[in-house]
Amino acid sequence: MKILMTNHRLQSLGGTELFVAEIAEALVSRGHQVCVFSTAISNPIADRLTNLQIPFVTDPKACPFQPDIIHGQHHLEAITALCSWPTCPAIYFIHGATPWEEAPPKHPRILSYLGTSPRFAWFVAETCGFPESSFIVAPNFFDSRRFTQQRPPASTTGRALVFHNTMAPDGPAIKTLRSACETVGLKLDTLGHAFGQTSPHPERLLPDYDVVFAAGRSAIEAMACGCAVIPISAEQSADWICPDNFADLAMRNFTAEVHAPPIDLQHIITELRRITPAQTLAITQRIRQEATIDRTTDILISAYTSAISQPLTNHPQEEITSLSSYLLTIAQRVKDSDDRRAQLVDQKDRASARAAKWKQRASDLTVHIKSLELKARTPWWKRLKKPR
Repeated sequence: MKILMTNHRLQSLGGTELFVAEIAEALVSRGHQVCVFSTAISNPIADRLTNLQIPFVTDPKACPFQPDIIHGQHHLEAITALCSWPTCPAIYFIHGATPWEEAPPKHPRILSYLGTSPRFAWFVAETCGFPESSFIVAPNFFDSRRFTQQRPPASTTGRALVFHNTMAPDGPAIKTLRSACETVGLKLDTLGHAFGQTSPHPERLLPDYDVVFAAGRSAIEAMACGCAVIPISAEQSADWICPDNFADLAMRNFTAEVHAPPIDLQHIITELRRITPAQTLAITQRIRQEATIDRTTDILISAYTSAISQPLTNHPQEEITSLSSYLLTIAQRVKDSDDRRAQLVDQKDRASARAAKWKQRASDLTVHIKSLELKARTPWWKRLKKPR
């Protein structure tokens, strides 16, 4: 099978970039051909794909083979790939409901919609009119080839970690988490793009922490390493992941509810005190059994095969109509961005004018102060006017 995968950016080791790299590697290991398309590609992802001998392009027409299926992620790139290969079917994978670039596009050759949790099914149904029952869940995963080390369940290091990319480093949420950890005797560290600290090998770091605050893929990796995990978003938190709530939290990709209350000090302290080694071990064993990359790869290959097997009827007018509707949404976004840019330019110009005005005023005051200092150093009798 020949697969063209698309992604918004391929510039950092995180989120959808890692998903693309690891799934592409898994597909190639099973004998499939993969090419990755993105308009923004740089190290370290480029190096990783190169080492795996997986081609990547910034123009989908440059794909070195004619794809059998387009694995679309992020609508700008997915629609571009569909236009470049007009006889190729596609599936579309959603990783989040909030980012604009994730919004599912409606197109007659997108034959399946997939996502990491069932909560995206309503999103697709509302946006594309696609039946919720047809939505395919392909859960997030950890790479068992990398995450081999597990911390002993009864050991303690007295350390906790915020493993997150979007939490404000000086915001109230991180301050609350730090205070809660101090209350129960834990030292809190941070890791993620927002904190200016990233690691290409989290599998080496995570086993050193008793508790990890994370979400989605990061939460799964922490659980696989034997850490107790409390799901968080940039501002919200959920309960500690234990056997009683594992299934419910798995249904929403181990994330906090979008409309949950802000992170609360007493709630975090309570959850930290609930953690037990036995239940943490049970979660580690379950996640290592259920959240494997092989399972997700199987689901994707099944979705590819199903889409390829469906007969494609050539309806140019239907494609043109869907593209017209899509371009209308893009046009409004571009206009909104232009308006916002114009506002920012105007604000910058006015700020520059104010800065120049205050700079001149400061210069005038400096001259005046120097005059006063000179006058103060001059004896009083020298300052008397000479008689005519």
